[in-house]
Amino acid sequence: MTFTIPIDDYSPMTVGDTGKPFAPGFVQKQPDGTLGPFDLTNLTITMKMQGEDATVKTCDPTKWTIDDAPNGKAHYQWQAADVNTPGMWNLYIVCTNPAGLPVHADMKLLLIKPAP
Repeated sequence: MTFTIPIDDYSPMTVGDTGKPFAPGFVQKQPDGTLGPFDLTNLTITMKMQGEDATVKTCDPTKWTIDDAPNGKAHYQWQAADVNTPGMWNLYIVCTNPAGLPVHADMKLLLIKPAP
């Protein structure tokens, strides 16, 4: 049996680069111990970015699009204010159900390089 692990290709990026959306795969451990999709049906997704200097940016939640909820596929369209400062950023993503119960995704790192 072959198991393929998706490769994240969102980092690094350059200041002002809003062209390519951030499209993480949402997965979770299944009852049989394998990784499988995390169902995003009826969930809202939010994200905060924390910089090296502890600056926190709250990303626009309306810019998240769920592309294939049962298969855990969604993307976020970067906004100019998200990517206007170079440095290493921690990305904190939360999926919330209609009752307000959150599920926290693993933190991701994003390197934003200065514009050339």
